[in-house]
Amino acid sequence: MSLFPAGGVLNQTGYPINCQWFGLPSSTLWTLAGGADWLGTAYAPEATLKLTGNVDYYGGFVAGSLVQGGQSAVHYDEALARAGGGMLFRVVSWQPLVNRNGAWVMETN
Repeated sequence: MSLFPAGGVLNQTGYPINCQWFGLPSSTLWTLAGGADWLGTAYAPEATLKLTGNVDYYGGFVAGSLVQGGQSAVHYDEALARAGGGMLFRVVSWQPLVNRNGAWVMETN
């Protein structure tokens, strides 16, 4: 499933909580590609979220796995932790990744 059919999804509110997408168990691949940005949340625990090209993802997501390529970046919106409404998004763990020779690997010190 491409999250940007026919050129994009527009969230004019500026708040990720106002654009929430939910994936069915049969939804196993979500792709954001090109130069479009995403401002929202996605709950697709069975899916691989694939970010390629020059995509900036602002908000939060739950996915089975994340694949990043190109100049893509994820920016977690800390306001989601205070959003309430039965949906709480919190970072419970974080592992920095670095791009080495075209591959994203865990950062080691």
